[in-house]
Amino acid sequence: MKNKYLNTTEMQVLEKYAVEHFDITLEQMMENAVKAVFDVVMNEVLAPVQIPDQAGNDKGRVLVVSGKGNNGGDALVTARLLY
Repeated sequence: MKNKYLNTTEMQVLEKYAVEHFDITLEQMMENAVKAVFDVVMNEVLAPVQIPDQAGNDKGRVLVVSGKGNNGGDALVTARLLY
C-alpha cells in the first residue's frame, strides 16, 4: 500500500475538526509535531555524529529552513527547541 500524504486543504480540515471535537489547540498540535521532529533530530541525526566546535566540544549543528506558508511557526519552534 502506498503512503497517502495530505494536501494543505485536507490538513486544515483535520486540524479544524481536532480543535472543535477534542481538547486541543492549534498551538498544542504544533508543539507536539515539533517535539517529534526534535526527537528525531536529537536521536537519529545528531546522536551518531560527533562534530567538535571551535572550542573542541562535541556539538552538532542544524540549519532550520522554512518555505512560505504555515510552516514558519513550526520552523521557529523547532529552532527554539534545538537551540
